[in-house]
Amino acid sequence: MTMTCNEALPLVWSYLDGELSEAQAAPLRKHLLECHGCRNSAQHGKTLKRWFVRSAADEVAPRGFAARVAQQAFAAHHAARAAEASEYDEVETSAGASGEREDGRVFAFVLRLTAIAAVALFVLSLVLRFQALPATSGLRADQRAEPTLEEVKRGLEELNAKEAARARPVGHATEQK
Repeated sequence: MTMTCNEALPLVWSYLDGELSEAQAAPLRKHLLECHGCRNSAQHGKTLKRWFVRSAADEVAPRGFAARVAQQAFAAHHAARAAEASEYDEVETSAGASGEREDGRVFAFVLRLTAIAAVALFVLSLVLRFQALPATSGLRADQRAEPTLEEVKRGLEELNAKEAARARPVGHATEQK
């Protein structure tokens, strides 16, 4: 039984990853030899895979690499701490220490102010949440009752009378006098 393109295409990526058994891979290889479109799809997948998969030889670190990195890191750490300690001694005795203390005070003030603002915002949100909201059994915006049919008719008759009065020509009223 020959494999169709619809059966082969979903298996191409599994084949490229080496996940298919020999029983599944043999018919797929035969189909790839016969079908130009599926073969192009497999070739495209192989090209993409080369971009992302590296060989194990590319990932091997040189001998002693980890030891050299650790040694340099510890040496740099100790040198930085020694330099920091000597700078701290110099700064502590100089006038720069007061500037650092001022910066620390400003930072502490800003931090406290931010905390107070956060608490105030939280309290405001609680107050707004628990305020009494308007509640009604109906969905009307106004509190009036619905007009009766008679009231609607009366209102329409009044509107018709006003329109009729406006539509009457002005000259017609002067001729009758």
